[in-house]
Amino acid sequence: MLIVLVGARGAGKTTLAKTLDNAGITALKPTTTRAPRFPGEDEYDFVTRWIDSRYAWKIGNNPFYGMRKTEVNKAVSQTCVTVFDPIHLNVFESVRGSLGTETMTIGLNTIADLNEQHARVNNDPKRVMNQNEFDEVLKIVSECDVVLSGNEFVVAAAMESLVKLINGRGGVVTKDYLMPLMRAGVLLTGADTSKIQSASYDLRVGTEVLCQGNLIELSSSNPRFEIPPYSYAIVSALEYANLPPCVIGRFDLKVSFFFEGVILSNGPQVDPGYKGALFCMLYNGSGQPKLLTLGKHFATIDFTTATSVTEGYKQKYQLKQKMDQFLTDSAATGSGGEIVGLIDRKIGKVDQKVKNIQFNFWAITAAFLTLAVAAPALTIPIAWIEIDKLRAERLAMEEAQKKASSMLAVAAKERSDFKSLMQPRIRGQQEHPAGSAAK
Repeated sequence: MLIVLVGARGAGKTTLAKTLDNAGITALKPTTTRAPRFPGEDEYDFVTRWIDSRYAWKIGNNPFYGMRKTEVNKAVSQTCVTVFDPIHLNVFESVRGSLGTETMTIGLNTIADLNEQHARVNNDPKRVMNQNEFDEVLKIVSECDVVLSGNEFVVAAAMESLVKLINGRGGVVTKDYLMPLMRAGVLLTGADTSKIQSASYDLRVGTEVLCQGNLIELSSSNPRFEIPPYSYAIVSALEYANLPPCVIGRFDLKVSFFFEGVILSNGPQVDPGYKGALFCMLYNGSGQPKLLTLGKHFATIDFTTATSVTEGYKQKYQLKQKMDQFLTDSAATGSGGEIVGLIDRKIGKVDQKVKNIQFNFWAITAAFLTLAVAAPALTIPIAWIEIDKLRAERLAMEEAQKKASSMLAVAAKERSDFKSLMQPRIRGQQEHPAGSAAK
């Protein structure tokens, strides 16, 4: 592997390279066409003739700076280190993928401000920086694969642990490595070393909590927040990630929270190379509010080395440290986590529907009762009219029946009278048939 140290002038790049070289990590020697600044200067391989084909990269325009390919090839079989000016780091990035070895850029954030930079270089006019240059360098350093902070001893210890991790590969990072790395701001920045466990770190509640559409700022004057029952909140950590491109992080929940009905929901891992804020979603599955307090342990994170150095996370959330930089418009304005409130509103709607149904029921009942009372007043006169019609028809039929009976009686009497009148004649004819016939 080739480790590239990046930092402002006076940040301690050369000193760290020599310390690592003494620890058995080979420091590659760059080449330049400039003349030595003082007799015996051996930081560079000084040449008077430059042939491009012999070098892995080239910086500047007479004098030139670069690295021989033969030097870079040493990193194929061992861990090596070299120094790079941040302003020209883009040159290294352009050839990085073609060097035939794994590489990692280490940014040295060891100078607080411009005054300290001037003091570090003894106010040498050729090495002092102006504010714009210093700010640009700090930005480039912050975007390196790993950023180290602290004095030369802290940085050297962290660098040694990092190299051991790289050479070891494939395991959970233990306290022996966590301690020197976190002191230098690697893995986590803002870490409290007393929170380091045997193979993990206890994350603390940060200053930002998002719940039910509200972004709450916790502070010393307002240090507590309660997650409502059956609701969730997105909780920030007080620490920030600063992962090398060969280490991943994994969240877990504080055990006591688990037994109190709190559930942690998070992504499967913190990507290698990620630098920025850490958040997780806590769901309160209990019927009681869950108290969170600024600075108190709420989750645990452990770190695992990868099998190789990857490109590292370089997406849109890199170097973001405020929650509002992560939120979408809907997340920032929505009522996420307002589960109890949502249930209350649903119940309210159901209650209103029940009231509407009750009102309609009584309205229909009243209408029915009104109809039941009013119907006889409407139907009885109609019924009497119909009954009168039927009675008249019946009387007419009875009258017609009487007339028919009378007529039948008259007809029967006339028949009887006629029969009586004709009876003697019939008997006479029977007694004198000839006479009758002669007549």
